Amino acid sequence: MHASETRDGHQSSAPTPAEQKDAERVRIESTTARDRILRTIVKAKLPWIHRDADGGTFSVGASRPARDTLDLLPQSEEISIPSSARASFSVRVGRAQFELDGAIDRTGPHLEFGKNCDVYSLARRRSPRIPWMHEIAFQTRRGAHRHGSILDIGPGGVAMSTRGTLDVGDEVHFFGLMGIDPPLSNAVVRWRRASATGVTAGLEFIFPLGGQALEVLVREYFPRLFSRSEFSETAVHTLLADSGYLGLDPDVRMTQAWLRLDDHEIGRDMVYIDEDGHLVGHMSLTRAYRHTWTAHQLASVSNHHEVGTCWRELYRFASIWPRLADPRPGALAAIFPLSPWNRRMLYGFSEWLDQPDNIVVTRLERFLLPEVLDDSDHDPAVVHPAGLHELGEVEAALPRYLPALAIENMDLTEGHLRSSALHPNYAKRNIIRRRDVLVLKRGDQTIATALCELADPALSLFNLFNATYVFPVDAALTPTSDEILQLLLGIDHVYRKNVLQLSMLLVPEEWKERMEQAKCRYIENVGLVNWSPLGLRHFENYIELMFERTARKKSKSSA
Repeated sequence: MHASETRDGHQSSAPTPAEQKDAERVRIESTTARDRILRTIVKAKLPWIHRDADGGTFSVGASRPARDTLDLLPQSEEISIPSSARASFSVRVGRAQFELDGAIDRTGPHLEFGKNCDVYSLARRRSPRIPWMHEIAFQTRRGAHRHGSILDIGPGGVAMSTRGTLDVGDEVHFFGLMGIDPPLSNAVVRWRRASATGVTAGLEFIFPLGGQALEVLVREYFPRLFSRSEFSETAVHTLLADSGYLGLDPDVRMTQAWLRLDDHEIGRDMVYIDEDGHLVGHMSLTRAYRHTWTAHQLASVSNHHEVGTCWRELYRFASIWPRLADPRPGALAAIFPLSPWNRRMLYGFSEWLDQPDNIVVTRLERFLLPEVLDDSDHDPAVVHPAGLHELGEVEAALPRYLPALAIENMDLTEGHLRSSALHPNYAKRNIIRRRDVLVLKRGDQTIATALCELADPALSLFNLFNATYVFPVDAALTPTSDEILQLLLGIDHVYRKNVLQLSMLLVPEEWKERMEQAKCRYIENVGLVNWSPLGLRHFENYIELMFERTARKKSKSSA
C-alpha cells in the first residue's frame, strides 16, 4: 500500500480498509480540469449514463471504452488514492456533475483512466424523479406488513424509507398510493442503506405499472403534454397547418377517427401547450410490434418562443413512455430527409453512442407502386403467401439485410414473422395491424419476399403503418422484370383486397435500379432507427445534452 499525500504535503500512514474505500475518490476543483473533463465527455462523444442513486434502476453498466489523460495542476490537486486503483473522480460543470469510475492510474502530475470507464451524470438526474413524500403500506414476500414513505419515484422504481426490515432481493407489494387502485406496482429491492432511523431502499418496479398509476406518472412528468383527443378539431388543424406538417402532402386530411383515437393500450397522441393554452407541438407514440413503439407525426410551430422546450418535452416523452408502459421496450423511428432536426437528433445520436447493440440505423430505399397495375395479371403460382417451409427460408435470409436489433424489435423471428395482430391489443380492439408474408418463386426456388404490414388508416395521417418491406431470399438469383412485376402485383393485391392503400415500399439499396426499371416511383432514402431498452435510456441522456448545448449557444448569441 502506498502512502498518500495530503493537501499540506505531509505523508500519511497507510489507510485502513475503510479509509481506503473513502479515499477512492478523486476531486478536481480547477476550472482548467473541469474544461478538460467536459471535453473528454462531449468532444470524445462518451455517453454519460444516468445512475439513480436513490431509486430502483440505478447503474446500467459500462459506456463505450474510453482512454484519456487528465492533467492536474499542483495548486488544485486534491488526491488521496493509491498510484493505481479502481477509483472514481468527479467534476462539476455548471449544474451538472460528472463522474468517471473505473481503472484510474496516477502517473505523476496527471491521471490516466483506462478502458471501460463508466461515465455518469450525478447531480442532474437523467430521468425525471418526483418527490412524493407520501406514506404507503406494503407487504413483503415473507408476508410481513410494513409502512414507509415514498421519497421519490422514477420510470423504473422508487426510493422508500421505512423502519421495518428490508433486504436486497425482497419482493414488495404496495397497497395503493395517493388513492391509486389497483396498487402502484409490485417491486423488488435492489439496494438498501441502513441507519439509526431505519432503512432507505431503492425498489425496481415489476411491470407493468398499468392503469391509473401510469396516468398519474405521465401527468407528473409532463405537465405541459396532453392527449390530442382533448382538443377541438379546429385547434389541432391549426397546429398542424401552422407547423407545415399538413403541407407535406396536400392530399392529406384529418379524419374524426384519427383525431379521436385515444386508446392508451395502442398509443399516445400528445400535444404540447404553452402558458396561454395554445398548441405548439404534436407527437404520436404507437405500438408497432409486441414490445416496440414507433415515434411519428412530430410537428411544431417553429417560430413559437417555447418551441425549444416543446421539442425537448416531446423527445423526452418518446424516450420515457415506452419504459413506463412496457417491461422490455424497444423503439423504432423513420428518418426522412425533409427534417434536418429529425436527422440531427437520430443520426446524431447513433453516431454519438456508437453501440450497434443499443442503437442501429438501417438505410432503405422508398418507392411507390406504379400508377397502373392490372391485378388480373397476378399469377398465384409465382407470388403467393408463404408456407411454413418458405417462412423458414425468409427468416434465415433476413439477417443478411437487417441488423439483429431491427429483427428483434420488428418481431421478424420464428413464430412471429407472419402475424394476424402485431400486438395483442389490436386483436382485442378489432383494429387492423397485421403482417402478411409473400414469396416470389421461380419453380421450387424462393427468390424474394415481401413483408406486407397492414394497418387502420386512423393510426397515422400519412398512412405510415401500411408499408411493405422487400428483401431477396436467394442472393444468387436475380429476378427478371416479369418476376418483379408479379411481386408488385401480389403486393398490390394484398392491399386492394383489404381496401387499404400502400404508403411505403421499402427495398435494400441493391434493388433500387430494378424497382426503377419496373416503373416504381422513387421517393427517398429512409433510415430506420431501432433502439434497445438501454438505448432508450441513453437517448434520454443525449436529449439533455443536445438541448443544453443549444441553450448555451443561444445564451452566447444573445450576449
